[in-house]
Amino acid sequence: MYGKVHMCVLLLLVAALGYTAEEKIASPSSLSQQQDCTAVAKDEETMLVFSTLGGGLTAIDPLTGETRWSIADEPAIRVPTPSDASAHYLPDPRDGSLYRMNGIEGGLKKLPYTIPQLVASAPCRSSDGILYSGKKSDVWFLIDPKTGQREKVLGFGGAPPQTSYKDADGTDSIGWATSRAVYLGRTQYTVMMYDSLATDRNSKPWNVTFFDYTAHSMAPELTKEYEFLHLTSSSSGLTATFEQNKGTPMWQKDLSSPVVAVFLLGSEGLLSVPFQTVSDDVLQEINERAKSGNFDDMKLFETVYIGEAGNNLYALPSLVDKNTATLPSEPSINLLGGPLKGRPSSSSSSSLGENNQEDDFGRELISKANRLGGKNENIIILGHYQTPKTDDRIKLDIVPSGPSSMGKGFWKHQELSTMLVVGAPGVALPKLKTPKRSQNTIGVQTSDGEKRELDYGETNETNHMKLQGSTDLVWAVFSRIYMDTKLWLDDQPNKLPTIMFITMFGLVVFGFYYINLQMKALKEQSQQGSQTSNSNRSGSGGSGGSDSGSYSEPIDFGDGEMRVGKINFNTQNVLGKGCEGTFVFRGMFEKREVAVKRILPGCFTLADREVTLLRESDAHENVVRYFCTEQDRQFRYIAVELCAATLQDYVDGKGTSTVVAANTVTVGLLRKKISTLDILRQATSGLMHLHSLSIVHRDIKPQNILLSLPDNRLRVRAMISDFGLCKKLNYGKASFSRRSGVTGTDGWIAPEMQRGQRATTSVDIFSLGCVFYYVLSDGFHPFGDNLKRQANILSNEFDLGMLRRENSQPDCRTILAEELVNDMIQAEPGKRPSAKSVAKHPLFWSNDRILAFLQDVSDRVEKLEVMTEPLRSLEKNARFVVREDWSRYLDAEITADLRKFRGYQGYSVRDLLRALRNKGALNKVTTVKMLSDLKMKDLAVKLFDINAFKFGDFKMKVGINSPVYFDLRVIVSHPDVMNMLSDMLLEFIVDKKLNTSGIHLCGVPYTALPLATLISIKANEPMVIRRKEAKKYGTKKLIEGKFDAGDKCLIIEDVVTSGSSILETVDDLRSEGLVVTDAIVVVDREQGGAQNTEERGVRMHSLFTLSYLMQVMLETNRIEESTVKAVAKYIEACQIRSDGSFMKNGTKVVNELSRTRMSFEARADLAKCPLAKDLMKLIATKKTTLCLAADMTKSEEILNLADAVGPYICLLKTHCDIISDFSEQFVRSLQSLARQHNFLLLEDRKFADIGNTVAQQYVGGLHRIADWADLVTVHALPGQGILKGLKSAVNADRPLASRGVFLLAEMSTEGTLTDEKYSTATMKMATEMDTDFVAGIVCQRKDLVASPGLLQLTPGVKLEEGVDGLGQLYDSPERVVKERGADICVVGRGILSSKTPSETARIYRDRLWEAYQERIGDEEKNGADN
Repeated sequence: MYGKVHMCVLLLLVAALGYTAEEKIASPSSLSQQQDCTAVAKDEETMLVFSTLGGGLTAIDPLTGETRWSIADEPAIRVPTPSDASAHYLPDPRDGSLYRMNGIEGGLKKLPYTIPQLVASAPCRSSDGILYSGKKSDVWFLIDPKTGQREKVLGFGGAPPQTSYKDADGTDSIGWATSRAVYLGRTQYTVMMYDSLATDRNSKPWNVTFFDYTAHSMAPELTKEYEFLHLTSSSSGLTATFEQNKGTPMWQKDLSSPVVAVFLLGSEGLLSVPFQTVSDDVLQEINERAKSGNFDDMKLFETVYIGEAGNNLYALPSLVDKNTATLPSEPSINLLGGPLKGRPSSSSSSSLGENNQEDDFGRELISKANRLGGKNENIIILGHYQTPKTDDRIKLDIVPSGPSSMGKGFWKHQELSTMLVVGAPGVALPKLKTPKRSQNTIGVQTSDGEKRELDYGETNETNHMKLQGSTDLVWAVFSRIYMDTKLWLDDQPNKLPTIMFITMFGLVVFGFYYINLQMKALKEQSQQGSQTSNSNRSGSGGSGGSDSGSYSEPIDFGDGEMRVGKINFNTQNVLGKGCEGTFVFRGMFEKREVAVKRILPGCFTLADREVTLLRESDAHENVVRYFCTEQDRQFRYIAVELCAATLQDYVDGKGTSTVVAANTVTVGLLRKKISTLDILRQATSGLMHLHSLSIVHRDIKPQNILLSLPDNRLRVRAMISDFGLCKKLNYGKASFSRRSGVTGTDGWIAPEMQRGQRATTSVDIFSLGCVFYYVLSDGFHPFGDNLKRQANILSNEFDLGMLRRENSQPDCRTILAEELVNDMIQAEPGKRPSAKSVAKHPLFWSNDRILAFLQDVSDRVEKLEVMTEPLRSLEKNARFVVREDWSRYLDAEITADLRKFRGYQGYSVRDLLRALRNKGALNKVTTVKMLSDLKMKDLAVKLFDINAFKFGDFKMKVGINSPVYFDLRVIVSHPDVMNMLSDMLLEFIVDKKLNTSGIHLCGVPYTALPLATLISIKANEPMVIRRKEAKKYGTKKLIEGKFDAGDKCLIIEDVVTSGSSILETVDDLRSEGLVVTDAIVVVDREQGGAQNTEERGVRMHSLFTLSYLMQVMLETNRIEESTVKAVAKYIEACQIRSDGSFMKNGTKVVNELSRTRMSFEARADLAKCPLAKDLMKLIATKKTTLCLAADMTKSEEILNLADAVGPYICLLKTHCDIISDFSEQFVRSLQSLARQHNFLLLEDRKFADIGNTVAQQYVGGLHRIADWADLVTVHALPGQGILKGLKSAVNADRPLASRGVFLLAEMSTEGTLTDEKYSTATMKMATEMDTDFVAGIVCQRKDLVASPGLLQLTPGVKLEEGVDGLGQLYDSPERVVKERGADICVVGRGILSSKTPSETARIYRDRLWEAYQERIGDEEKNGADN
């Protein structure tokens, strides 16, 4: 006992250093893994993409400034050369705004509309007589974020330069596209203008083109939290990036052209991020100041930079400092009767002196240009202009044919989806860690001389966009209302009561408005949820609808038995009751037992939310599975996974009491199948899955944690259920507001929810912590009884004492549980661990993991000084941890054994850890061997499960038949298995000491080549490739690779029978001078290969032997003992020389796993398809191989026939499309007869279309075949896609084990086109693709179906052989079974035309069964004779 106390106290002390301490103990191998992970992450990181005025896109690493790739494209704007006209139009290349320059002294004005707005409004005319015509053209590109490779996918524009890629045949291709490729859209806006008031007849239209990339806008709250500050030059491509929080410069780069947009490139496309355009001087000044962090006296002013790039003039909002010359934007001509407009009077404040000087300088510059230019007005001075005002006098009139909604108010309420950045970011530059904000920002001087600060993301351009939606009239109205209200209040004798009354009235009005908004939101949410439920009905099997008027009529079968859509339930079989009149019934859905929740209309909104979140999250095994939603005119029904009990039943129930869901399952049985810690661990795993999807449950309690019924392996799972109160966090949000209300169950609600504070996923952690205590204390609550529980939660009064109720000296689990629960129920949400941290807590560690962790800690602190962390913390309470001397509490023999090698100090925690480490090392070798054996068995099972080896009658390379066949080529489709196999082979090579330096690896072609390649990469050893035949061109080499004569070579092979493939490779390698002495083999079939290679001087080392694999398959219940004996008998009898001859003369091989030799009982164990396994057992039990082809057109005739011949058949084959009165009642009656007489239903549909179409044909339409047919026939013509389509339809809601297909390889008619090649390809589909879905083959030859796990279905059987008038061939029962190898024989007209169908069916059954017995008896007799 004391030893346990030592262990628990020590573990608690170590765990106190942090949940992630084990992650901090880094080994060299882990460091290398981190480096590898960093290299991989580099390809997947988000990149900054800069769009320049010149049209290029440049991707840059945001942290290092490294250029990843660059793409050239058309310039962002195209503007014609300035003409002699008095007005020039200058576009803003960022958002398409337009500026008008009225001659050299006419001033600069901003137009109240943008190019995209003009295009959307065109054709239109402005109030100043300008006619506008617009055109918009879109192009979609596919781009590789890693390489920048780009290709046009769709659109009306031309292909971008140097981005078109061709295949070898010259056709366009997007074959380079990978899963990381994303789509980018680019829009071209072209506007043509014509002055209708121009007097010059020779005046020509003027045009401008603006290009824009489609991007998502960044949310305002994310903009403020954006970690980088990007500054770009207004006249050049100089760009600098700073760290927003610290203010430190990160990198600077010249992009050769001014930047017009900055994006983050992710999987969803482009996301606009804020940036700021400044002058070159300002950018240089900021870089210099950033080094010292001093921005005290730096002031920036808003301007518009007029520049030229590639003969295109542009206007770009920019910030400058006081040293930058600024040109006036207003006309420089004196107005009549007053001073210059914008020039201050003599009484103006002296604080504007600097600006006045700059204005004077600008005007002098203009006058000088005027003198130089003479009469020529075609002069535009490039430089920084004062921010111009928007010319609101210009109005845009839409032509009558345009929509009425496109008036001046249109742009106020409509946003362009292609808007990139609505202005330049502000300049609240680097924020240093000092208390005074004024010292950390750069002041921005406005046109009124008033200093203000711009937050990051707020821009001057943003303010202009806001002003753009308002007019002087609106401002005048607001001003008038304000003045009138102020005057009215001044006239009131009692101002305070009046203001209070108005305030209260406003609050009441706002309250009503808010309630109205909430009701609308709830209504919309209910409608959206219902629409979502309806839109997904086809996928979920539901047929009802909530708002669309589509309902499923309930069918009452009496005695409480009901059916609504696809859900059957009994109202008398109540599993439980919920709030608001919700009942839970036991029911059936697609032959699966389910729990059916019946919900009243008042709860439909919650039900829709629950279904939506269940669909999103039920892929996890610890979240209850959702199946279907149905609705009638009164209720909505939700079918979910049927569970055994709640966690409350598990804790509070008596061990002998049975659960409601199953009479044979007791609470005591559940307690044996799953422990309390497993329940808590699985519940945490389910909650962690929900949190990863941004779903907050908000009602975690014992009643909402369910325990499943034991599965076929007797495992019980814990699952999170009841999603009615769940909340889905918005994208980018970590919490939800108090408007969500207080939800949950009293006593389990986190305190912040009660107080109305913003809540996060930590509310679930609090509730889960209470559940932890409830389970571990056998039903107690940490916050007391029900009456005081919620009050205690608010006051944070809890007691964890019941965890120690049985032992005052607790073990380590109890101490760890106390620590974890205490952390989970903290009053402050930020102090609670995440679900991921809870799942990793040492409470859930096994003893082996605890020991391994303590040994790792010992390695970490072995050579540290005593006063160095973490050793100092470990030794801090050493006296308490070691109880004065830990060696006193150990067995004397253990103590003596420890002291054989070194001395230990009993008062030291480090020495206690040393003792644990050294004692554990004694058993390390044994442990490693056990782990290796477990890995070997796991790999063997994986190979079997992926169909890498199969049983049947197979022709081998050496010319003999074998009962087992290995096909390791399939591993290339399973990277995890291939990686695992290559790792084990590498370990095997090292263990055999074959990894000598300078050795070459060579894989025997072709299956072993990928394995040899992986081993070569992992071992960093060179490799050579042996061709099967020498090239007839080029170097004509047989062995490829770099090597010298005398180098050693190690051969890698997958499977060896006689060793002939290895020896052929050895001869070729030795002929080139390589030395070959060893070969590594995955599987040795033990048929003489090792002996044959040894005789040629090559030692063969096999990872697996055939005998070992058979034994593992037997231990894991994959095969029966009879199969193992049959294979062992084959191996013993069949020993082969390398030339293919038998080692023992006169040997005759008998394959006891031949399909035609084996009984149905034995073959059922080898079937991969569950339905084929069931059908074989049915045949063996019922002793019939007869399939009746009920090719009749009346449902009543089919039902009567099925009832008559039902006792004699194993399958009933139908053609539902020829039944004239097909109905659901017919289907139910037919299913009832099938259960009564124990036969399966086969619909001979012969599907032969693409996967998507057959999936709809299978589950939809009038016949809904998937609902009632156990098996269907399928043509192999469309390829594997047809199986995947059918299988996907089954997987949606129906258990896969209850459905299967027969593939048509051959037909029984004359002149059939199914040739040998087609039949072979069909067999390959059946044995290598979706083997769990293919039950058998429809064919006419017994040698076509080799696998005993597949059934051969053969049509065309009559008591007398012959052919009908339509070419249908008929064979006798004996011939079909014994010579053609049929397992199931189809008989149609031979029974249908009989006057006594029942008696005729009995005759067919008897003759077919007798022929089957003779077949297996003759084979066994022939085998015995051999």
